Amino acid sequence: LVAFASTQGGNEASLNPIAQAAVRTQKSPGARTLLHATGHKQSGSGPIEMSGRGTFNGQTNRSEMTITAHGPTGDFEMQSVASGTHVYFKSEAFQSELPGNDEWMGLDFSQYAQSDTDLPANSDPISELDLLKSASDEFETLDKETIRGVKTTGYRGTFDTGLEFETWIDGKGFVRRMRLKGSPSDPTSVEMTMDFYDFGISPDIELPDPDTVFDATDLAGPDAGPGDSN
Repeated sequence: LVAFASTQGGNEASLNPIAQAAVRTQKSPGARTLLHATGHKQSGSGPIEMSGRGTFNGQTNRSEMTITAHGPTGDFEMQSVASGTHVYFKSEAFQSELPGNDEWMGLDFSQYAQSDTDLPANSDPISELDLLKSASDEFETLDKETIRGVKTTGYRGTFDTGLEFETWIDGKGFVRRMRLKGSPSDPTSVEMTMDFYDFGISPDIELPDPDTVFDATDLAGPDAGPGDSN
């Protein structure tokens, strides 16, 4: 869905308030998430609408989400599970194309970690927070806004990739909402909003059985290498 920049180093105190909030949110025991995204191809084809809900666990660095997509070719539902740089997808829309008895498609994004170019990523909450951690010190402070009954302060900025973002942070320093907009080096324009709420949960997120995973990492791009299914 989006492109993300490499994560900045340094401790939390040395970061700007946006990056600080991303780090603090990632370190929390867990939370629930809501996703809504719209994609438009410059070719003029109809938009693709995506909505989803899920959870993440900051202690295990895992997240899961169920996504429903609506597009010109019809609707489909997809499950995703992420653990670090490994992401797994399951959907009846493509399961018949997988070999053998495989039910999941796996991708490993670790080969992109040191790249200074636009990087492909999925829509899992931890990857989105990684993106916010790369926010520069040049940002605009927006008005206050109440999100799900919680008072927040909004910020707006642009990543080096040209992707625009807005984020709303509560008084405890947690990200409550982030919004991305742009089309970095891609013929597809994307707008995405993700909400974070119900902080304090610690969901048990299980990874797919490796025997049911087809590793598609080497199909993700010309420079991609084989991954594993950790």
